[in-house]
Amino acid sequence: MGNENFSGEQFGREMNMSRVQLPLKLTALTNQSASDFVSYLWLHRAMDLLKRDAGTVAKVACTVGFSSPAYFTKRDHEQLRYPPSEVRGQVLPNNLT
Repeated sequence: MGNENFSGEQFGREMNMSRVQLPLKLTALTNQSASDFVSYLWLHRAMDLLKRDAGTVAKVACTVGFSSPAYFTKRDHEQLRYPPSEVRGQVLPNNLT
């Protein structure tokens, strides 16, 4: 999970699916591309770590796979609507856990 170079192609290999099959299956199940789905997983893992106060926002961003804390903050706010700095040690609504 902490590999910032983890790609949709590698994801497909890990799932024993072809480069063509994985995007089709993910889109059908989640309506997301492989890279968006991996980003989604990273964001939710980061929220879990931040709620547990497992480190600074920058440290958590790097731990889950984002190479840039600024990009992590931007993606987090776009997708989850909570700034990461406000999540540390907080209890969030169930739909964001």
